[in-house]
Amino acid sequence: MGCLMSLRFHSPLFKYHAKAMKKLMLWCSPEHSPPPGYFTVYWAQYISEQERKAGNISLPELINGDPDYWKPRYLSWFETVGKSPCGTTTVVDTLLIRPGLSYWWMTIPSDYSFTPASIAYATLRLWALAQIAEAHHVKELHVDGADGALEEILTLWCNKTGRRITFIRGRSTNKDESQMRFSSSHIERSLPPLISGLGYLALQYLRYFTWHRHKRSSETGDGPALTVVDYFANLDVEAAQEEAAYTSNYWGPLAPIITQTGKTINWIHIDSRSAALPDVRSARAAIRGLNRGNNSSPHVLLEEYLTPRVALKAAGQYLRIRKITKRVGARLLWVDTVSRLDVSPLVRSRLNSDFQGLGAARNALWLTLFDEALPFQQAQGSCIYLMENQPWELALLHAQTRRGAGPNIGVAHVPVRTWDLRYAIGFSGVNAENGRTLPAPSGVAVIDPKSEAIMIANGLEPSTIRKVEALRFLSRNSTTADSSRNRTDAFTSRRLLVLGEYDVLMCAKQIQILEELVLSAEEKWDFSFRPHPANPIAPESLPFGVSLSQAFTMREDLAKCHVVFCSNVSTAALDANLQGIPILMFRNGRLLDGSPVNAGPSVTHVNNAAEIAAALRELDFDARPRSIDRTYSLYLDGGLTKWRALLDSL
Repeated sequence: MGCLMSLRFHSPLFKYHAKAMKKLMLWCSPEHSPPPGYFTVYWAQYISEQERKAGNISLPELINGDPDYWKPRYLSWFETVGKSPCGTTTVVDTLLIRPGLSYWWMTIPSDYSFTPASIAYATLRLWALAQIAEAHHVKELHVDGADGALEEILTLWCNKTGRRITFIRGRSTNKDESQMRFSSSHIERSLPPLISGLGYLALQYLRYFTWHRHKRSSETGDGPALTVVDYFANLDVEAAQEEAAYTSNYWGPLAPIITQTGKTINWIHIDSRSAALPDVRSARAAIRGLNRGNNSSPHVLLEEYLTPRVALKAAGQYLRIRKITKRVGARLLWVDTVSRLDVSPLVRSRLNSDFQGLGAARNALWLTLFDEALPFQQAQGSCIYLMENQPWELALLHAQTRRGAGPNIGVAHVPVRTWDLRYAIGFSGVNAENGRTLPAPSGVAVIDPKSEAIMIANGLEPSTIRKVEALRFLSRNSTTADSSRNRTDAFTSRRLLVLGEYDVLMCAKQIQILEELVLSAEEKWDFSFRPHPANPIAPESLPFGVSLSQAFTMREDLAKCHVVFCSNVSTAALDANLQGIPILMFRNGRLLDGSPVNAGPSVTHVNNAAEIAAALRELDFDARPRSIDRTYSLYLDGGLTKWRALLDSL
């Protein structure tokens, strides 16, 4: 590792500093510009070529530009954390809460790496900062705009390495982002963890329990059934209520094919709030519509199994998790031996929640609900589920495994991205020691060759990978002269479609840029905002002159727009890419790069509203059909040959 690290210092990002630099400015305020005259390292910003030539360094560029180095290093380090000694065994084995399931995998490993509060991203940037400081013999750090966790980590590190450090406060626009994600409310932060956890279980019970609930019948057929588990979101609610049709953006044309297999199909949906389903009552109404006259493929919300008995079992499981995790607690070591950085302040809030508080209660509820929803049956069936390696998936797989059911197929319904670490942590040892502590699917369905390559590089056994058609993108795979002319000529004004993001902070940044853009755009433009399904936006929260999209499908919105504006984490960029629509992609340095498409003829990277306005002026909107960047290949067979073969094998 040391030899590899020394080679990294020959990167172009280091070549401008042949001599020792005594002082370094770490700039953490992406909304502002640093003062001149410093050797500046940017924590959350991409920088211009001029600043790069002046010798300044962008940590987002450094990390995202070299995943082949940073990703394996992080995964290796994280594996050592789980294997660290704990009494006579390891952390992973100490947290064995059930045979075949270590609670370890339901905590930090499930962290979503594409948010401003990503533990992985902050850790990687800290390591890179340490390398820069060592390479240039930095003796003093000035830090502007750091949050509380970052200040604590850097203070400990500087004390350990003999460096001076000065913090400049008052300019940060992102105070304590690391704390925001893991605390769902001010109440949780103010209450003791035990009260917070039990309170969560009580609130969930009160939210879902009713004497008039609709549950799946306990009667089963003689043969095995197929269970399909997904989120109750991204569906046509009107079709569900009026036509008893499950029209899902997750499953597309596959949903009716599944019901025609002749098997009993059990649809289990995880309730998820959206603009179309804003509350439990609306979700139940949609479920009732889907089940009207439908006996062979019943639908149910997973949360409908939350009876008083199940709530008490979940509380018991929660207390057991608290007891077991206390054995680990302070024994966990989060120190990187190479950089000598201790990142425990980054994980403290999340770990406290997952070990003792609300996170532990949530995971206990997942375990209990899937035990109830998947009862022991004489004829065990197979399962297909949306795969993102979230804690509920481990609860599902563990329940299936205990019952001897299978095969279980996890479906990566969007492209697997290099920096989505949920698809990486744990797989490297799944056939060795992790095999007895980490429930894993018997097969993983991927929708493109690149996803397959990434999963194999992550450590997944190639024989477990199943190729299937990209259901979400099938209807977008057409770009003709007529469709391009219709988009160009049918409207008197040009339309820019903004694709909203999942994370609240990221979405707020998009709205801020959009507000500036509306004022700076020189030509007449119509601006439309399409929220992420999991992050609905109220019309009044949008800037004046920006409309809120009412279209159900992405296809409807794309048919009415000329340009798409999205972030560098959105997989929705592929939708526009398949239609040949120009993409303006905001490079958000606050998060890892998660876009499946790279800069090219139809993808332009932008950093602010001024650059977007300039890009809009340069775009050519003639009537010629637009070209498609064939840089990302998807399986797009409309006959669903691969999916049909997979269903037959089950």
